[in-house]
Amino acid sequence: HASYAVILVKLERIPEAVKYALKSFKKPDATLVLAKALQEAAAHDDALKVAEAGLGLASDADDETDGLVIPLAHWLRDYAGGIGKSALALKAARAAFDHSLSLEDFRAVQVWAGDAWNAIREDLLAHLARAPHAYDRTRIYLSEGLIDDAVRSVGERFGYGAHDETLMRVAAAAHTSHPDW
Repeated sequence: HASYAVILVKLERIPEAVKYALKSFKKPDATLVLAKALQEAAAHDDALKVAEAGLGLASDADDETDGLVIPLAHWLRDYAGGIGKSALALKAARAAFDHSLSLEDFRAVQVWAGDAWNAIREDLLAHLARAPHAYDRTRIYLSEGLIDDAVRSVGERFGYGAHDETLMRVAAAAHTSHPDW
């Protein structure tokens, strides 16, 4: 599907390529390929439109699409932000975090959230708390000063998967409030 749409772009049949993509694409990686081709063709609004639609092709229940939507979300965040589309950059940053649960993506949302950061932060932390697996969970809690949550994330249902460096940071942060831990 992506190759066909890219050929349409090269043939300067951009509206047809966009229509085809919006109707036919089922995976975010195909969307990223077309969005980049549209960007190269200076069809900026179409590139943004296709990429934004691609964010919706990932589902929370499908681990396979998580890995495909993250690069799309990163690209869209950076591209939209670079051309002054802050709201779209924020939407893409949130999508990246929702699927990666990484500290870096958490921080990227903060960059684009502006005055709305406190409310958005609470949503992100709630999403993080509900996630069955989150490699950076403890690091995010520590970065936000949530020592109790960081301690629980290491020792409870999430297992003992934290790296030694992260465990040392938890121990250092918690030694006053949790001496028995």
